[in-house]
Amino acid sequence: MTLVLDDAAIRPDGPTTWVLFDRVLVRADDVIDDGRTVTVHARVGSADVVAALEALRPGVVRRPERRVTWNGISVAGRQTTVEIRPGPAGWTVDFSVERPTRAGWRDLPGSVVTTTTGTYSHDQRAERTLRRLLFGEPMPREPFGMSEALPDFTADLPPPGTPEETYAAAFRLLVTEALVASGAARRVSTVELSPAGPEGRHVRITWLSAVHSRDLTSVDVEGRWQQRRQ
Repeated sequence: MTLVLDDAAIRPDGPTTWVLFDRVLVRADDVIDDGRTVTVHARVGSADVVAALEALRPGVVRRPERRVTWNGISVAGRQTTVEIRPGPAGWTVDFSVERPTRAGWRDLPGSVVTTTTGTYSHDQRAERTLRRLLFGEPMPREPFGMSEALPDFTADLPPPGTPEETYAAAFRLLVTEALVASGAARRVSTVELSPAGPEGRHVRITWLSAVHSRDLTSVDVEGRWQQRRQ
């Protein structure tokens, strides 16, 4: 699904945080996570972004589940508000998502898959899937095929010509969303993406495993990514 980008973003004077809300990418002035609700405050300059946010407003009866991703964190929960206020130089927007109160399946021990070429933990499946998506490395051979642990987030990346800062932010947030939403990561620690060059982009991604254990396990993937033409 194509991301909606704020091409006319109003750049605040202070620090900002890139946020992915459903499929809308904004630069936020503030993100507040009090453990129960994640609230985002941003100023946007694009009518397309405003229209996309309006379409995400919860109904009177039904409050759909939405996902918000920022700074290595991705939370899915019940959407509570989308407030939009017009101003002289764009719009001020506030939206929030309630964290789920029940334990998710990521709190359970990680799954293990056995194939004809070996036994693979959920961490290994996530790592191998990521390496296939980015670097073209094959998945393990076995008669029925090894299921992939992550969706192809690269299909949602912005088109060529997108400003590098925006493109890199979209890449970071889509990687984070894919790893956390799939149950592979508790949190994404590092997403490094170099500018495009003759040999592609250097990519390094590190995350904390979501597999339940006493020790926190870090998983690291690094290599050269040759982007597909979109």
